Amino acid sequence: MVWTAWIIDASDVVQSLLAFLAAHEPARAAQLRAEVDGNDWRLVWSKCVVDRLDLVVKAAVLGRTEAVQTAISVFNFASFELARICEAAVEGGHIECARLLIHRMDEDWVYDLLESAASVPDPDMMRLVIDDLLTGVINRDVQLPGSDSLLAMFRPIHAAAVSGHIQHVSMLLEFLIKHDGAHSVVIPSLKAAMMVQPTSFRCLAVAAVMISELVRLSKDTLIEYYLIAAVRSGNLAMVELHLNAGANVRHNGNEALRLAESQGHAAMVELLKARCAGSD
Repeated sequence: MVWTAWIIDASDVVQSLLAFLAAHEPARAAQLRAEVDGNDWRLVWSKCVVDRLDLVVKAAVLGRTEAVQTAISVFNFASFELARICEAAVEGGHIECARLLIHRMDEDWVYDLLESAASVPDPDMMRLVIDDLLTGVINRDVQLPGSDSLLAMFRPIHAAAVSGHIQHVSMLLEFLIKHDGAHSVVIPSLKAAMMVQPTSFRCLAVAAVMISELVRLSKDTLIEYYLIAAVRSGNLAMVELHLNAGANVRHNGNEALRLAESQGHAAMVELLKARCAGSD
C-alpha cells in the first residue's frame, strides 16, 4: 500500500502508513522510510508485482513523468498497453509525459490519441499529437489504419467541436487542407463553418457539418456517442443539435440524463427530460 500511495503522489497517505507501521514494526518502518526517501523509481516499481499497468496509467494521469519513464523502460508493455498509458497522459493534460510516450506509439493509435487530445482544453496537446505523431506517420509514408480514414479523421474534429475547442478544430482543418486527398469533399463545408459569425457559434457549425457527414456516410448511429460528449460539455445548444439530428436520448440506459444529473446541470436535465429521457 505504501508504494501504491507513493506512485499516485498521495504523500499524506504514505506518511500515515509509515507512522502506523512504526508503532508496530519500527525496524520495518525505518527501512521503508529510507527507501521512500531514496526516490528510486526502479526500486518502487520492483515492489509492485500486481496491477502494474493500472498503476502506470494512474501515474500518467497525474503527470508523473519520471515514474512513467522508468516503468516503460523496466516493463515490456504491449502496444495497446502503451497506448492506454499515453492516452491517460494526454487526457490528464500532461504534455511532457505525453511527449515521452507519443514517440513510442505506432500508426494504429493515431486517431484515438487525436480524439483524446480533442477533449483537452490546452491546444498545445493537440499540436503535440499532430506534429509528433500524425505528421510523423504521414512523413514516413505509412498507410493510416482503418478502411475509412475519412470517417476516422472526423472523430477528433467532431470531439473538439463538441468540447468547444475551436483552436483544436482549426489545427485539424489545417492538417486536412495540407493532406486533403479523400478529405477534400468536406473541407469547403468546414471552412465555411469556421467563418460563421459570431465566433461563439463556430463549434456548433462545425459539429453540424460533422453530423451531416455521418448521415451521408450512413454512420448516424455514432451521433449518440457525441451526444454524451455534448452533455458533458454542458452546452445546451450542442445537445439540442445532436438530439435534432436523431440521437437517441435514452441511449445506453439513459446515459445522457444520468450524466447531466451527476453534473448537477438542472437546465440540461430539463432539456433531456423534455425530449423523453428517462421515459419507459
